[in-house]
Amino acid sequence: MKRGEPTDPADLSLPRVRIHVVGCLRLRDWTHATPLRTHWRMVWNRDAGSSVFHAGQRYRLTPGHMVLIPPETPITRELTRPARHLYLHFSAGQPYDRLAGEVFRFPLDRRLRSRLLELAGALEARGRFGTECRHALLLNDLVADILLRIPPERWARFREQRPITRTIRHMEENLARPVSNRELAGGLRMGESAFIRAFRAQVGLSPQAFWQDLRLRHAAILLLHSGTDIEGIAAECGFCDRYYLSKLFKRRYGVGPAAYRRAAGQVGSGPA
Repeated sequence: MKRGEPTDPADLSLPRVRIHVVGCLRLRDWTHATPLRTHWRMVWNRDAGSSVFHAGQRYRLTPGHMVLIPPETPITRELTRPARHLYLHFSAGQPYDRLAGEVFRFPLDRRLRSRLLELAGALEARGRFGTECRHALLLNDLVADILLRIPPERWARFREQRPITRTIRHMEENLARPVSNRELAGGLRMGESAFIRAFRAQVGLSPQAFWQDLRLRHAAILLLHSGTDIEGIAAECGFCDRYYLSKLFKRRYGVGPAAYRRAAGQVGSGPA
């Protein structure tokens, strides 16, 4: 791209934020096991006495700090006394949802604390989040704010070139149908073999392995945050039937879809 030339939005990996669940409750038990989540989790407790553990490190939840847990990052939890608990589960699309393997703990500045208090106040007053434009804007603003607090170097490895960025976006938009390497390569006007090599060199997986992983991640989200039956989830995620989904899901996450859903407690709700 020449200097001064306008950027094509299709070349930008703009976040595609999807809020899966947001809630505020009084925690009394936070030690039960939960399945590995394939989306982001933000948690903030207005009372001390709870912690998140990852890779042998403790991340204390205090009124002055929030904790952000990336997708596919295993944690355990501890609660020593009841606490007012605010949680937000969301996805941001690719490449953001590929950041994993660490937990972030951020101190609250005045702006972030104000946003969290407004969110908690709205939830406590209504029992659920409203549909007003301001509430939607507040959630989008909050997600952008907390992702911007992640050190820039953590994102450095996700600098795919423009053609691959477009390919990944095309995959995300077509989870429910087969997408062949020929189709993906043709969209970039590349030969199939050259495309596969370029994709693997930049992403670390073959196109089909990456696309399958996207679909399995989406299936996990639907199992936790929708009432769709497993047959319907298989169809929505591009698998021929529930049995093939179950086979691949168990290979990827260690349990089948039904067991994964049961382990989460109740469908569509619950704290991080």
